[in-house]
Amino acid sequence: MKTKRLAILISVLAVIVVIVVLSSTVFTLKQVEVQFYTKNDTLITNIDSLNYFNDSTVLNIENNKQDFSMGQSIFLTKKSNITAKLEKDYPYLKVIALTTMFPDKIIVKAAEREEFYAVPVYTGSSITGYAICDGDLKVLRMGTSADAANLITLDGGDEDSFKLGSGDASIGEILNVGSGDLTIAKQLYNDFQSCFALLPIAVRDDAMLSTFESMTFTQEYSTQPYVAGQQRQIYTYLTVKTRSGVSIRVEDAGTNLLTKLNVGYSIYNDILNGDCTNKNAKADEGFIKVAYNLTYVWTAEY
Repeated sequence: MKTKRLAILISVLAVIVVIVVLSSTVFTLKQVEVQFYTKNDTLITNIDSLNYFNDSTVLNIENNKQDFSMGQSIFLTKKSNITAKLEKDYPYLKVIALTTMFPDKIIVKAAEREEFYAVPVYTGSSITGYAICDGDLKVLRMGTSADAANLITLDGGDEDSFKLGSGDASIGEILNVGSGDLTIAKQLYNDFQSCFALLPIAVRDDAMLSTFESMTFTQEYSTQPYVAGQQRQIYTYLTVKTRSGVSIRVEDAGTNLLTKLNVGYSIYNDILNGDCTNKNAKADEGFIKVAYNLTYVWTAEY
């Protein structure tokens, strides 16, 4: 009986301690600090090096009581809600982690999202603007053709399943298109990064932007030999136009995309360096075609 009473007493005391701690002003949220990091996870000491954030923006984030529920118990703070709210209100902000520093502080570890894709927004058959997105296809802002010129245009060609309407692009949100092509598009950023793996992480985006001009998805018949009595396979094709002029054209982009991109990019570099076995291959025109079975060829025709 004594053991049972002791257990009950300890339980009651534990509940009282929890209540006291949760209601204590010592453990209420009073401070928020925003820390920016580079792609190499290095703390940025000079915020002027960022493109879209400055001291006043950071101060606004730190003092925004609505986002952080200032004065609430730090134990009851829902970090997932804070992350979602911050990334919606500040599209260029990418929250890496929220760290609780007892007794009354939260540190927001963040990085700056960078513009990478320009996705056309259609009204009918006409392009009326561009959704400017990062590599995750998060819409950072709406822009014009002038904004798109220095980014990589990501389009679905004539495929209605990929075309963005005005209601599909909302600033601060991931693109809302129910398409298999879009799923592939979300892989592209990371897959292309691997093509530049020998470069430092911090400069890979600039290297990609200076190399590639546009990426277009189409639905076309496979190049596999036709077999009588069987229906021909339809694949998603990805055509990546380089700024030098030649395009890398990948068949069945939904399968082994990373491998196919590396094959195409390797041939592209060989052409640029004069090392391609096909001496007629040109860097300023034509297509480097990578087939479903990883065979490849440079051709002047589509």
